[in-house]
Amino acid sequence: MSRLQNHRLTIIAAAGLVAVVVLLWLPFGIKVSGLTEEWDVFVSFDKGIKYGFLTLTSYQRMRPFTVTPHAIAYWLNPNSFVGFNLLQMLFFVCKGTFLYLLVRRLLPGERALAFVAAVLVIIYPADEGMFTFRTIHIHAAVGALLLAVYLLVRYWERPRLLTLVGMWLATLVSVGSYEVGFPLVLSAPLVLVCLERKINRRVIWVSLLWYIAPLLALVYMLLAFTQAGDTYTYQAWVLSHNGVDQGRLLESVASSIVTLYRRHLVDGWLEALRQIDLSSIFTYLSVIAAAMSALIVWLHLRPTSDAFTKRRRYIALIVIGLVVMELGHLVFLATPYRPITWRVYFFSAIGGALTMAALCALLSSFTPVRIRSAIYSVVAGVVIALASVHAFNQHAHFVELALDQQRLLAGIIEQAPRIQPDGDNQRLIVMVDETGRYRNEWSLGGSEFLRDSLQYLYQDYKLDAFMCYPDYTLEGGQWLPGYCEFGPDEVSMTYLDGSSSLPYAYERVVMLSYDDENGVRLLESIPAYYAVDSVAAGYNPDRLVDADAPPPPRALTVFEHWPMEQTTS
Repeated sequence: MSRLQNHRLTIIAAAGLVAVVVLLWLPFGIKVSGLTEEWDVFVSFDKGIKYGFLTLTSYQRMRPFTVTPHAIAYWLNPNSFVGFNLLQMLFFVCKGTFLYLLVRRLLPGERALAFVAAVLVIIYPADEGMFTFRTIHIHAAVGALLLAVYLLVRYWERPRLLTLVGMWLATLVSVGSYEVGFPLVLSAPLVLVCLERKINRRVIWVSLLWYIAPLLALVYMLLAFTQAGDTYTYQAWVLSHNGVDQGRLLESVASSIVTLYRRHLVDGWLEALRQIDLSSIFTYLSVIAAAMSALIVWLHLRPTSDAFTKRRRYIALIVIGLVVMELGHLVFLATPYRPITWRVYFFSAIGGALTMAALCALLSSFTPVRIRSAIYSVVAGVVIALASVHAFNQHAHFVELALDQQRLLAGIIEQAPRIQPDGDNQRLIVMVDETGRYRNEWSLGGSEFLRDSLQYLYQDYKLDAFMCYPDYTLEGGQWLPGYCEFGPDEVSMTYLDGSSSLPYAYERVVMLSYDDENGVRLLESIPAYYAVDSVAAGYNPDRLVDADAPPPPRALTVFEHWPMEQTTS
C-alpha cells in the first residue's frame, strides 16, 4: 500500500473515531455536570487553593497529574462543566487513535483489526464507570500509555531525540495520573522483543531508555510518599485497607480475577444484549455507529487480497490480549477495590479490545475467501453495535444522576436565589430529603458534596450545608456519612465515627425540604418533629434569604436549562 493510501486510511479511521464519540454525546449534549469530587475541585480552583495543574502537596501528591484534566476543564470554562465534557470526548478519541496507530505499526497487514480494536477500546462493555468525570484522569492515563508505547515503536524504527522525549513525557503523564498502568509500563519493552524476535544489545539499550521515565516516577512517588509533615496519601490509605490479613485473601484474589475475565468476555456483552430496546434511540444510534464502523473496516480491507489467513497470529493476539487484561488490573488485587467493577477496567479494556478484534478475525478466517472481508465487516459491526448499546445506556445513567442533582440544586436556588452575608459568619443551608431519593454516593448524599456544589453555584465560600434525612438509619448498608441533630437552639451533623460538626445557631440557618409532591421548598419555620426537645427558636429565613434577587450567574450556565423542572421519577 502506498504512503498516500496509508495516510488516507489513517485520516478516515480518526474521523470515524471522532464520529463514534460525537454520537455517544449526541443525545445528551455537553452540559452534563459533575457528581461528587468535581464540585470540590472546582470550588478549590475558585478559591485559588489546594489544587493546581500539578498536585504536589495534597493527599493525591503521588499522582501529580491526577487533577490536571480538571484544571484544564476549569481553564476552558470555569462557569460550567462544558470543559469536562469536551476533555472526556477528547480522551476517548485519543485512546482509540493511539491504539489504532500502535497496532498499525506492530501489525502493518492488520489495518481493519487495528480500527476495530480502536473503536472497542473506547466503548468496551466491562467497566461500569466510563462516563463519570471521576474517571477523567484514568482515560487520560490510558491514552498517554498507548501514546508512549507507540512512540517506543517509532523510536525503535527511527531513533530521534524528539520521539524519545515524547515517549518519556507520555509515560510520566500516564503513571503520574494513575499508577495502575505500571505493570503494563514495565512490560512494554516486550513489544521490542516481538519485533526483533530475539533479545540483543539494541533491544536491551532501547528498553533501558524506556525504563528511565518509570524509574523517575518511582523515585518521585517514594519521595512523595515519605514527604515530611504531610505523611497521609491516598495510596497509604489503600495499602492499609488491602485486606492482606483477612482469612480468605487468596479466595478474594481468585474471585477478582475470575470476575475480570467474566466481565470482559461474557457478562458485559450479555448486559449489552439485555439493554437492546427497539423503542430506544440508543439502539438506532448504536446501529449507525456500527454501520459507519463496518464501512470503515471494509475500506481498510479493500486493498487486501489475503485478509485473515494468519490464524496463528490471531490466536497469539488473543492470548496477548488476555494477558494485557490481567496486567491492566493487577494492581487492584492488592487493594480493597478487588471486588468492584467500576473504575477498575480501563487499562484492561486495551486487552479486551485486542482480544475481541482478533477473535472476530479468527472466526472470519474460516469463511470462504470471497466473502471473508464482508463477513469480518459485518461481525465487527455487530460487536461494535453491542458495545455501543452498553455505552449509551451507561452514559444515560450518569446523565440522569447529574440531572437529578441539578433539579435539587436548582430547586434550592429558586427558593433562595441569594443568601445574605452575615459579617464573617458561616451560614448553613440545611436540605432535608423527605424521600431518601438523594441518599446515595452519587446524588449529593454526603453533606460535603452539597456544600461544595452550593459554594460553587453561589460563588459564596462562607456557605456550609447539611444533607439531612428525617428517617435516617444506620442499617441496611445504605451509604450515609452521618445524620443531622436538631436541638432547641442549634443544629449539627454527627458523623459515623462519633465526631460532630460545629453547631449552627438557628439564626444562621436556612432550611429547605424536598418531597415528591412539592419538590424543593423553603421552610418558614422548623417543624416540631425535626427538633429534639422543642420547636427551634431563633429560626428566621427571611433574615438571610433575598427572595427577590436574581439567581446566581452560574445557575444560567451550569444547569441543563433554567429553571429546571421538578420531577419525581
